[in-house]
Amino acid sequence: MGLGLESAIHTAHTGMKAAEKSLNVSGTNLSNANTIGYKAERADFADFLYYTYRLGTTPGTGYSAGTNPLQIGMGVSFAGTTTDFSQGSFKEGMTNSDVAINGNGFLITHREGSTQQYYTRNGALKVNENFDLVTNTGLYVLGYGINDKYEIQQNELTNLKIPIGEMHLAAETQHVKIEGIVDAIGDSGTQGTVLQTAPMTDLSKGQPEVLAAPTVTKTAGAVEPGSYQYYLTYTDAAGNESVPAALGEVNINDESQDVAFSNLPTDTTGNWTGRKIYRSSTTDPTNVRLAGEIGNMDAAAVFTDNVTNAQLAENPVVSFAGRGETLVNRDTKLVNVGKFGESGFANVFEVGALTLTPQKGNQELRAATLEITADTTVGQYLDFLNEAYGIRSAAAGVPADQGTIGQTINGGNQGAAVIDGVFYFLGNSGTENTLHFDADDMNLTTPTEPYPKHIDLGWGQVAGQKQDSAGSSVSTDLQVYDSLGTPINVRMTLVLESKSNTETVYRWYADSAQNQPEGGSAIATGTGLIRFDQNGRLIGASNATVEVQRTQVAAVSPLDFNFEVNFDSLMALATNSPDVMQTEQDGAAAGTLYDFSIEADGTILGRFTSGEQRALGQIPLATFRNNEGLYKAGDSLYLAGTNSGDAKINIAGKDGVGVFKSNALELSNTDMGTEMIDMILSSAMYRANAKVMTTSNEMYDALLRIT
Repeated sequence: MGLGLESAIHTAHTGMKAAEKSLNVSGTNLSNANTIGYKAERADFADFLYYTYRLGTTPGTGYSAGTNPLQIGMGVSFAGTTTDFSQGSFKEGMTNSDVAINGNGFLITHREGSTQQYYTRNGALKVNENFDLVTNTGLYVLGYGINDKYEIQQNELTNLKIPIGEMHLAAETQHVKIEGIVDAIGDSGTQGTVLQTAPMTDLSKGQPEVLAAPTVTKTAGAVEPGSYQYYLTYTDAAGNESVPAALGEVNINDESQDVAFSNLPTDTTGNWTGRKIYRSSTTDPTNVRLAGEIGNMDAAAVFTDNVTNAQLAENPVVSFAGRGETLVNRDTKLVNVGKFGESGFANVFEVGALTLTPQKGNQELRAATLEITADTTVGQYLDFLNEAYGIRSAAAGVPADQGTIGQTINGGNQGAAVIDGVFYFLGNSGTENTLHFDADDMNLTTPTEPYPKHIDLGWGQVAGQKQDSAGSSVSTDLQVYDSLGTPINVRMTLVLESKSNTETVYRWYADSAQNQPEGGSAIATGTGLIRFDQNGRLIGASNATVEVQRTQVAAVSPLDFNFEVNFDSLMALATNSPDVMQTEQDGAAAGTLYDFSIEADGTILGRFTSGEQRALGQIPLATFRNNEGLYKAGDSLYLAGTNSGDAKINIAGKDGVGVFKSNALELSNTDMGTEMIDMILSSAMYRANAKVMTTSNEMYDALLRIT
């Protein structure tokens, strides 16, 4: 029995229902034509069951040459919908939180209090009152957060936050990179600056006091005609000798005479046991030599000078600063230091505040202050100079100085020293480490004087008392930050220490005016060696750590503010213009978050009022093996379905995953022209199937009329 009119009615009914579904799909697409990130759907149909009249035969079956199957369909079935996941076009967003996905991938979201993850292409995101990044339907956007060093943590998903106006940045520098070229063929730094003074005396040791002019008697003798200046010093058995006191001028006019002195000064302190008499040369009044001595303090003793000029020239020269313990040493009280002047030795220092403005190379360093008390020693003053100028010595691994003058100072060990009453200052090698000590660089403020006065020891102002610094060198300033975001300047100087046919060796020195040690005023913050090969490339560094101490501020780990210097991009080549500079550093000044942007890889980049930029988090994208298998959950959301596969979390731009477009939105990919055509076709399909039904009904009526 074959199909009847009833089957035709049911077939038409399936066509009408299919037309309704097709119209519904088109309506949904058109209604979402302005929905951000919406993906259009297509209604898919399949023909329904077939009534088979015959299966068909092959040639030779019976008397047939072969017949085809004879089947009549029974209508249409709704096979499902296909979602068009092709890329939608973009439009400009209104806020920085608007974001579009260009390519494959979905944002990952979840509801409050739920672990269920939803996926969406709708990038119209907002920041709520708690600074959470949320969708326009109120779901939290999941992503990767940051640690306290603004490093993205990709180990777990968390709610993303953008705390505009509430997040404050201050990051301690941990890494610095410098780049540039240093000179590989210049002069090696074998010597540093040497500055020295005239001998200084310890005024506490006493000196002869001439209360009355000695009695001078001249008789025929050996002292040749001329004008002579006589001096007297005190001595003791240990070889110590006081500073000289002037006895006066003696003139011998016509014939040689002996000169007898009586009524000479005597010591009343009991510290001295003898006296020496010195006489100047007739040709050079500054050439003063020993004329004789008295081995006691007898007030009645008479000294007779009967030494010829020729004999005098062979005798010891006077030390205007004295000898032995009379000369200043490290233990001498600073207030007792005496410098020779027009009226003899006078005190250089007083109780008060000694301020030094040091200069090294072409750089004025931090002003340093030494509080001078009655007990402050010369040794403390010398240490103060070393700290203020940032001198490195053998203790820091610096080779001994090889200069003509420098190697005689403590065996070439750099720093300030006092030797035989003379102040010496031996600096580090390299022209950029040249020491300057001008007459007005050191000033003393006392409790009794309203204005500071210059303290001039005469550093390097006498010919033959100075050595110039040598060695190819170059300097640059590093800008770094402590944990409070305080900007700190570190001066880095690189000096050619040695060179051979296999390598070039540079030494770096780091100084910082903001270095705050627990005691003292040291600016030195590190030193080390850098080695380069025959091609000028870096071999390695013996030390790359700079330590800036911050004991006078409440910074984190104030005694251990360290950062590493990356020298990898530094080269040693033949150049007349060496140049190095800082190109990177990871610290940050204090600032408040005021703006942000979303980068192509999903990084949320915050901008702070200090000018710094830091990552606030990162938005990943979820991808699926089969997007068609996703379950639509409304509100532009998808759920992983049984046929979609599990979500794979990816960083935007990697492994074929799409990228983000900041301040943009992805439009719906609904094609309104196509949907209008589909609506017309659905309407015609519906009317045509309705016509089949009315035609079948008319045939039924005809059948009924026959009866």
